[in-house]
Amino acid sequence: MKSFFIIITSLVFFISCTKDVQVVKEEKIPEVKTQILSPWPEGKKNMHITMYFTRMAQQPGLRARYQPENLYNICKCVLDTIEKSYNYQDFIAKFEQGLNAESQQVIYNVTYQCSVQEVQRMKQLLPKIELKDTI
Repeated sequence: MKSFFIIITSLVFFISCTKDVQVVKEEKIPEVKTQILSPWPEGKKNMHITMYFTRMAQQPGLRARYQPENLYNICKCVLDTIEKSYNYQDFIAKFEQGLNAESQQVIYNVTYQCSVQEVQRMKQLLPKIELKDTI
């Protein structure tokens, strides 16, 4: 009887200790890099940045919200981002000949993303004021 009890106990112990172990394989996450495939002519790119800056600087709401340097950084970011997606001829055909609803949405989305990045950069440059220094 004693040996039967030991055998049953050891079987229960060994059965409860064994588990199915699944090996988790680490998958490599592909690294996505964006690069400019065909760079725009430098003078024309700067002209478009300046024209976009001029259009944005004429809006009183934007002038009240951003300093000229920050507004220029947003315009530069927008055209740098668009340069990664379109070559110069496609950019002229799609955005300069006349904007349709799709082109306007692309410009809006890119401008919004660049403005969020610039606002974050502006917040980082704010001086850190401690509570004891405010009185």
